[in-house]
Amino acid sequence: MTGTSSPFTVLVVDDSPIDRHVAGRLIEGCGWGADFVADGADALEWIGARRPSVVLTDLLMPNLDGIGLVARIQERYPQLPVVVMSWHGSDGTADTARRAGAAGYVAKQKLKDDLESVISNFLPDPAAALLRALDRCPDVRPGAVGAAAAKLAAGELSTPAAAADAARAMRAAGDPRPE
Repeated sequence: MTGTSSPFTVLVVDDSPIDRHVAGRLIEGCGWGADFVADGADALEWIGARRPSVVLTDLLMPNLDGIGLVARIQERYPQLPVVVMSWHGSDGTADTARRAGAAGYVAKQKLKDDLESVISNFLPDPAAALLRALDRCPDVRPGAVGAAAAKLAAGELSTPAAAADAARAMRAAGDPRPE
């Protein structure tokens, strides 16, 4: 697992170590945490033990491919969004993934340009999570959760990187993770 303090974790499922690394760096650059497994079977085991915010999976993998993984996740964890990625994709591939239950699709050639916007569609708003945490802790003053958190709560920050600030504020308010 990465060292980010983000309350949001993306599980990257890909048999290529290079592609896992690239996707992980992009995810971390957005301020989110990333964990990694090499195939769909390992992903199901990982998800059973810990629940990521989003799963980003390759399409073509040994043991259990991306479409099979999407179908199994839909059966077991229907609220967990899965985004499929592939080097070999097309509009037909994206349609097949969506029919299987994928929440989104991104071509690996466009990861740098499209990954943040695709994944952020499935993450909760950090400002709303912070406000929920503060509502549960009425004795916590705005100064106690830090200037960045106060700005976030006031709607002055809306970038994905602000999620890390919100996470720190939520922990300071006694809430280890947003709902």
